[in-house]
Amino acid sequence: MTDQPNLMEIVEPEHEDFFVMQAMIESLNQEFAEANEEGREFDLADYLAQYVDTNSLAFVAIQRAITVLRVSAEEVEARIDEVTREASAFQDGFLMGCRFQQFQVDKNKPQEDIA
Repeated sequence: MTDQPNLMEIVEPEHEDFFVMQAMIESLNQEFAEANEEGREFDLADYLAQYVDTNSLAFVAIQRAITVLRVSAEEVEARIDEVTREASAFQDGFLMGCRFQQFQVDKNKPQEDIA
């Protein structure tokens, strides 16, 4: 078995993709903070609906969580907090992937001359 890296010693990347992902996370955090300041709940489902059927994503995320955590059908209810956290992380990762893909598409679109 190989040694696992010390997560505290990983050097921050200097690749453009890292900065894009960092900006996307900051943007999402800002949207969450704004909703919180306005006294409204940030609706991740509405946000995800721009990209995917949210029921399908939720189902797949839960199934992935159960698989990754190796939770049996009998254990799901007892370990619901873990399953929910893992499923949420999957959905968050899916959203970041969608936003990253959109950024790449937008970045590669030809820009019209403004004259």
